Amino acid sequence: MQNITFQEIYTGNIKKYAKFWEVNNYAFLWHELFVFSVYKNRLIENILGVQEENLLCICKDGNYSFYLKKTEVEKNKKQILEFFTSSSYEKLTQSIKQILDEAEGFSWDIELTDWKDNFKLLSNKHTEAAALYFCTEAYYVDCIYEHLIDSGYKKENILQHLVLFKMPKFVEEQLEWYDLIIKEHDERDMNRLIENHCNKWKYIIAQNRMNPYTITQLRLRLEKDRENIDAVKQAYQDVTERYSAEYVNKKTYDSKNIFGEENSLLINRLSEISYLRLELRRVWMKTGYLIRTLLQKKFPGNESIFERSVDEILNENFNDCDDRKSFVYHTDQQNSFLFYNNTQEQFIEDNKVRGKIGFGIDVCGHAYVLEDNQCLSDALKFVNKDTILVLSQLCPEHVPLLGICKGIVVDEGGVAGHASIIAREMRKSAIIGTINGTKRIKNNEHIYLNIGLNLAERV
Repeated sequence: MQNITFQEIYTGNIKKYAKFWEVNNYAFLWHELFVFSVYKNRLIENILGVQEENLLCICKDGNYSFYLKKTEVEKNKKQILEFFTSSSYEKLTQSIKQILDEAEGFSWDIELTDWKDNFKLLSNKHTEAAALYFCTEAYYVDCIYEHLIDSGYKKENILQHLVLFKMPKFVEEQLEWYDLIIKEHDERDMNRLIENHCNKWKYIIAQNRMNPYTITQLRLRLEKDRENIDAVKQAYQDVTERYSAEYVNKKTYDSKNIFGEENSLLINRLSEISYLRLELRRVWMKTGYLIRTLLQKKFPGNESIFERSVDEILNENFNDCDDRKSFVYHTDQQNSFLFYNNTQEQFIEDNKVRGKIGFGIDVCGHAYVLEDNQCLSDALKFVNKDTILVLSQLCPEHVPLLGICKGIVVDEGGVAGHASIIAREMRKSAIIGTINGTKRIKNNEHIYLNIGLNLAERV
């Protein structure tokens, strides 16, 4: 494979592209499962009826970003909105529900028996989940939100009526945890109850690296929540009320009066896809965890295994493997190209970190940048009520930190992304979809969240 730099291929052309997703610490195997298989096999077209052309993925040292031609973005908006208002939308939700049911049957205890068959099955399911997940990505789903804004509705009204009709798993866990803390137990009972809680929920609230939650982390969480018991009681009450049948029915009724039949249908679909996206995330987290565990058992100590393709792993063909921590993948209407060992230009930007959406009230505080794969127990030591938490993606494992911090800035997501949903459920001021906020904001910087302008301003 030729070594061709990014500049040699796309010098001067990057401004024609819009960055729509960025993710950190993924090796080549995950890139192949997430992107190459999904786009080359036209899985998105099979779901949405719209295939993204002119896709550009740039990876540098295991961190990669997705770009689309700006003309492509505009061209697809109308088609995507038509999809979400058509009967085809039902096929998407049915496919998501089906894979959710299938994933429940996967055991968390992975065995080496017939490892190739297991690897094929998990890889296929991971890719299928990734394709469905991409179809719920902010790039697509925010078309509904933007259409409602363009129709003259206020952002506050739209967000107020995005009510999840069913409680997500991470909220169930949080509610049970709050109930555990609020009720008085002696220490012996508390130790037993914490252990039971961990055994029930440790995989639901797995970390970014897909490692299960631990008793030690729960004890640290208990200590922090006991220090903020009044906030815990208030949060428990808020969550209970928000998911009551009375609250959901009232919001649904009000939605029809405010938005009318057609637009209230869009609101309902935005609410439904928000819930399904949260649950779908657990599928590719689970399949990813099982793939990683299987390969680590089969090839102990060989981390380079994750720089191989699926076919190379199945054929155990590991000779003369190029360094794949950096590469460029590009597809247009005729061809697909994959180049290894590329470079990425760094762009100079001002002090304003712009997001796609902001909600809550304006707040300011000191930034704490949560590194990917950073242990939750380390973060708990530094996050306090004056902290603006800055992170690449917001996961269920971060819920304990949200009970403490003042606001959040998140690289990933849009109005229906899991970051938005978790932040709204936890009633936190947030700027969502900055793409590179974690790269530009430094620890202890004083930052101001300007919700009206969707900005995180570095003071």
